[in-house]
Amino acid sequence: MFFKSKLYREEIKHWWLLTALFIWAMLATFTALKPNKTLLLALDESGTRLITDSQDKFIRLELKNFITQFLNNYYTFNELTFQNQISNATDLMSKDLWDREKEKLSLLFEKLKADPISQFVQIESIDQIDESNLEITSSITLNSRMSSKIIKIKTKLQVSKIKRSESNPWGFEVTELTDVVL
Repeated sequence: MFFKSKLYREEIKHWWLLTALFIWAMLATFTALKPNKTLLLALDESGTRLITDSQDKFIRLELKNFITQFLNNYYTFNELTFQNQISNATDLMSKDLWDREKEKLSLLFEKLKADPISQFVQIESIDQIDESNLEITSSITLNSRMSSKIIKIKTKLQVSKIKRSESNPWGFEVTELTDVVL
């Protein structure tokens, strides 16, 4: 008798529909809020493949390219490109390292405005000591108005993995930096 009424049957259909839509909306919301995982794909002579191992040759190649870009930005500049180059390099640094290097880089910029030079880096070797520590041997060519000088340096970097971002698409950041003239 209760379900024989057309009005009650329509009302029950509406409640079932609302309940189903509510459950679907909740599942869709939870799925959308679930953290996304970045998948890294590599293309080599065998085709495309998913990179899952941190010791994969492509991860090591990406680390090498990251270090190369960082050092080129950090050590290659002149009085006109200094701010842009250092800005690009500091995007690849941790906030703690940037806070420690900020004053030194500001002094260098002031000195560069007073006595213009150009500086170019040539990376000679990159040695990975362990998972996060690297030693890089480089030659820096310093060109001033009247002279040119080549200096060899050894740079020690500590690198950590971070989430990729627009300003740092590499997934690495430099957390420690020391350099010594050889």
